[in-house]
Amino acid sequence: MVMERKAFKATPELKEDEPGSVRLVFATLGVIDSDEDVTRAGAFGEQTVRMQGSGHNTHDFMIGKGTIHEEGDKAICEHKINLNMEAGREAYAALKFDMENGEPLQEWSYVFDIIKSGEGEFEDRPVRFLEILRVHSVDPVFLGAGVETETLAVKSKDKPGKLVVAAHRTARADMATVLVPPPLTDFTDEPWDALDDGAKRRIAQHFARATAMPPARFGDLRGAHHEPSKEGAVGAVVWQAISAPAMLKAASSDGEFRRHIGGHYRQFGKTPPWDTEESGLSFDDRYDEAEHALYDVRAFIARSGELVANLREQDEQLTDRKRAFLDSLCADLETAHAELAVLLKSEPGTGDPPRTGSTLRFRLSELETAQRALAATGAPA
Repeated sequence: MVMERKAFKATPELKEDEPGSVRLVFATLGVIDSDEDVTRAGAFGEQTVRMQGSGHNTHDFMIGKGTIHEEGDKAICEHKINLNMEAGREAYAALKFDMENGEPLQEWSYVFDIIKSGEGEFEDRPVRFLEILRVHSVDPVFLGAGVETETLAVKSKDKPGKLVVAAHRTARADMATVLVPPPLTDFTDEPWDALDDGAKRRIAQHFARATAMPPARFGDLRGAHHEPSKEGAVGAVVWQAISAPAMLKAASSDGEFRRHIGGHYRQFGKTPPWDTEESGLSFDDRYDEAEHALYDVRAFIARSGELVANLREQDEQLTDRKRAFLDSLCADLETAHAELAVLLKSEPGTGDPPRTGSTLRFRLSELETAQRALAATGAPA
């Protein structure tokens, strides 16, 4: 029996009242994935699975465990990350950061044995049908092969008992478009209780806040800022809605809410008001954001190294597009390093606490480390 893996991009739901809990869609049933496989309904059933560190790191202890099951045409994984482990805390922080800052980029993969499969045709294409699978783990990785996988919501640490719907990128409505609070009938002809969980989550993505995911009632959703759609993709984001005084007031006191709405501001090429000099954000606030960003860059570089190593084992190379992306990232790191070095040389310091002086120098050394790590992948030309 040969162990295989499939990768996918997911937008998990991080449960606010259960730190370390992650729920995500890890596979779509009845569609052709990029491996030319079709996973049949019932292939997963209900199983207990591991969560290893980034890239299926089996050399270390697992950082969590959970269960998988099927809901309609989706395969769902519900993990509990071990926050008593440093690796578990780092993984959870990385997932949370990825969800809170623009379109989520983290991808996932699951490792499995094929118990039963068959060959055939699907939509006039030759495919392999996966009928019964034994899944060993569902883990964060660098690149994925599946389709339609996603994170759904993040709990607000500033507003206990409330969820902020995960940030997501959609089309933009015309700047002059006005959005009135949409009724349920703008999304569906069915009563709320008749909808399945997937339909409720799709509707919830048109809003900024919920009390649960999926919401128990349509009335629990707040902060509509997407044009309503009755099926398919979430409707276009509306500028007049995200820039409304009520939305900005909510963002001022809730970091997760602020990151969600800030991502949409940037879609329109606008700077969120809390990112301006007049925002009142302290040096420490901005430092923490930069620290998270640098951590994410270093994690990405580590995953890039894994990808390059795997390709070399298979006598393959990075595509020109990925090579150009990594080359661009290397150039950006060099620019950031140079700008920070100039800043430190021009400001000798005034006896401020270490956070504004020596800590910045520590971050400068981390930038240098990140540059060396990226160069070590051998990816950039």
